[in-house]
Amino acid sequence: MKQVFYLIAVVFVTVVVATAQDRTITGTVTDNDGSAVAGAIVKVKGTKTGTYSRSNGGYTVKAAEAHAAFVAAVKASLARTGVSDADATAFMAQANVDPGATALTLENIMTQKYVAMYTQCESWTDWRRTGFPALTAVRGNEVPRRFPYPQSERLYNTRNMPAGLTIFSRVWWDK
Repeated sequence: MKQVFYLIAVVFVTVVVATAQDRTITGTVTDNDGSAVAGAIVKVKGTKTGTYSRSNGGYTVKAAEAHAAFVAAVKASLARTGVSDADATAFMAQANVDPGATALTLENIMTQKYVAMYTQCESWTDWRRTGFPALTAVRGNEVPRRFPYPQSERLYNTRNMPAGLTIFSRVWWDK
């Protein structure tokens, strides 16, 4: 289970994607608390290629190797939820899910991370940070960007509460 977590963590982290075939993908391995994991084995499933995360959790993988890790992580996520191998293969055959090693983008990765973790707060934070996947507002024309201030703050701490903020106002790092 720990290996599956690290594989998913390796693929579903901040990834820098370039456009060249021989591009290099970099990212950071983190634990559930968001702390960097040093010395984590980052291995491309089904190959002899691998690396270790550095002291800051950072790693570097070539694009073709990253694609193999992406495919393995998506299949592991589907298997964890009980999806059959045949259905997982059919899902991965869709061009919008797996565009191939040369066309894999941050949008593809973040969309599959959202599918795997849609009940977790991190998926909402990732959407605010990257804009992926494209979300559709259920009511109105906006998706909430922040939690509302608690009622106790609005009642008893009015001097320190910013005026004019709504759940649609961007937080300081999201501007």
